[in-house]
Amino acid sequence: MSQGIPAAGSILERSSSSDGTLQSHDDDERRVRRREKNRVAAQRSRKKQTQKADKLHEVTDALAFFRINN
Repeated sequence: MSQGIPAAGSILERSSSSDGTLQSHDDDERRVRRREKNRVAAQRSRKKQTQKADKLHEVTDALAFFRINN
């Protein structure tokens, strides 16, 4: 195996990705769409996490205010 013979999977991957520009173009488009969807999902996740943290800060501040005034 370590004699410079590539693994069977790497041969298949290489041959399937070099079938022509049409397939590689389709693969590129899929990759771009997937990355865009992932970017949007990550933004949504970060926004949701920030909103949760903000809400916790508000609750903490309200409890501290209540504790000080009672």
